Amino acid sequence: MSEDDTVPVALSSLVIVANGYVDAYLYMAHGGVFAGAQTGNLVLFCVDLAQPRSHGSLAHLWPMMAFVAGVVVAESFRGASTQGNRVVRCPLLYALALETAVLTVIGLASGGIPQTAITTSVGFVVALQVVFFQMVRPAAFLTVAMTGNLTRVTGAALTARRTRSRSDLRLAVLYASVILSFGAGAAIGALVTAAMGTRSSLVAAGLFAVSWTSLLVMVPGRTRSSDGTGT
Repeated sequence: MSEDDTVPVALSSLVIVANGYVDAYLYMAHGGVFAGAQTGNLVLFCVDLAQPRSHGSLAHLWPMMAFVAGVVVAESFRGASTQGNRVVRCPLLYALALETAVLTVIGLASGGIPQTAITTSVGFVVALQVVFFQMVRPAAFLTVAMTGNLTRVTGAALTARRTRSRSDLRLAVLYASVILSFGAGAAIGALVTAAMGTRSSLVAAGLFAVSWTSLLVMVPGRTRSSDGTGT
């Protein structure tokens, strides 16, 4: 499976649900910080910075820096791939596996890990996932940033209304499903975190583990097909 292969919509939805869950989990259980919604971290960082007596700005800065570091690492990896160097066939598999491992450790440690270590490690692995997560044709979307997706669904819906095209309508429905999946994940994450506390990261780890398993099963078939050996 190459980086240009399409990730199935069902698998995409599961990853998006998990991302919404993780953002709600971190916000509720680990100091009001987001994992992938860096716009939220930036706003909260600036709000804290503007208040002289506030000492919480760094709590929102470190996850942003970790996210940037993750993007740099992932983009460097992809750059090496485009230059023909030998690289891992499906880096998204490794990103999902690492995300599963990080969330599992956090859940099992049950408060034994410093908050900064938790938020930065999750921010880093989320960035890897975002970069490696590919386009679902015909619509390209981000699995964590709903502002862009909300813009796309509105534009696609208006285009579908104007053109009366079924393909445009399907595009609008796809974007809407992305937003609904993320929102559902956030709601589930809030409910489970309220009930389980810090251990609720294990549920998110389970969601990513299922995503990893599904992708692992899918990869060999895509590889054989691209080699001309598939049916």
